[in-house]
Amino acid sequence: MSARVGGSGSGRTTAEGRRHAADGDQSLAVVATAGGYNQAEAVNGHTTHLYCAGQTAIDADGKPQFAGDLGSQLGLALDNLQAVLDGAGMTLANVVRLNIFTTDVDAFLAQLGVLHARLQGAAPPGTLLGVARLTYPELMVEIEATAVA
Repeated sequence: MSARVGGSGSGRTTAEGRRHAADGDQSLAVVATAGGYNQAEAVNGHTTHLYCAGQTAIDADGKPQFAGDLGSQLGLALDNLQAVLDGAGMTLANVVRLNIFTTDVDAFLAQLGVLHARLQGAAPPGTLLGVARLTYPELMVEIEATAVA
């Protein structure tokens, strides 16, 4: 699929003021993907931008949880991200960029349904990166997000 960059395509703007490239906005570069995420989101008219540090599967005492269980680690990392968002009066629906770092890309891809279920239809652009290790050797996944409201 070819797409042009520039132009004055209208695209779809959500109630939050976000335009989605996947909705045919020709002012954004659109690349077809089977990955289940938007290639770009244009954010206009927002006053609060929240840049979240990477969230992992650690408990309130900072101790890693669920060693060797990427699915459970992903769930707790998302819980921790939601807590950060809650503190700013936001939800996962406000996330406009999601970067994921994992020590096992194949195991993460097997758990992709967990992420999609938690995002409830949102598909923020982002990057999935395989890394040699995270802060603690037991950790298998870290989620970094940017949100707007």
